[in-house]
Amino acid sequence: MKHKELDVVQLESVWFSYDSEPTLEDVNLCVENLDFLSIIGPNGGGKTTLLKLLLGLIKPMRGNIRVLGVKPEHSRRHVGYVPQYTNVDPRFPLSVLEVTLMGRLGRNPLGKKYTIKDREIATDALKQVNLYELRNRPIGKISRGQLQRALIARALTVQPQILLLDEPSASVDSQVTQHLYELLLKLNEHITIILVSHDIGVVSRYAKTIACVNRKLVSHNDNELTQEMLAETYQCPVDLIAHGVPHRVLAQHK
Repeated sequence: MKHKELDVVQLESVWFSYDSEPTLEDVNLCVENLDFLSIIGPNGGGKTTLLKLLLGLIKPMRGNIRVLGVKPEHSRRHVGYVPQYTNVDPRFPLSVLEVTLMGRLGRNPLGKKYTIKDREIATDALKQVNLYELRNRPIGKISRGQLQRALIARALTVQPQILLLDEPSASVDSQVTQHLYELLLKLNEHITIILVSHDIGVVSRYAKTIACVNRKLVSHNDNELTQEMLAETYQCPVDLIAHGVPHRVLAQHK
């Protein structure tokens, strides 16, 4: 695969397995600077594993990975990560600002307090996601959509060149999802976005490029989805119903 100077992520013939059965097989992928890539595919197809490889949390069995020109474990300081939504105990004694500041923990010596600069960066991140007015509210007292934005703000405090998100619209309604993706589009003006999602209709509207992953990388060209691509990825017929570009809706897949 020929790489370009604008590529910020490069995978060459990457294989990974948690046991004897491969999770990813011979994956080749290039992501350009300021791309908005959505990774779709069935459960267990290797999507989250791919994010972990990009973060350097796990290493490939075979193949090469470069993120920002170096191995993932060396570029991690420049990569923000938003995990899949998890429930937060409403008794959790931290404010929105304090949760956001946690993104700065790895920037200071162990045991050191947050600096004035840390607080300035966290404040700016909350403003970017429109949560500054709720900065002192307990994290357990905000909505799911607001929590997701707080997690994005926490990831932004590392001042990333690349932002990775795992199912950012899980457990939120369609209106919140729309606002969330509009926020990501704004961030994409200066940050490369890579996200995992099951919401095919939404990602085909907002993403610039789409990777279909089910152990192998089926397609990575643009944001167009075809029945053939989806059937190959999900290993069964999938009905794709277009209601006008760019909106697309898929029948529920079981």
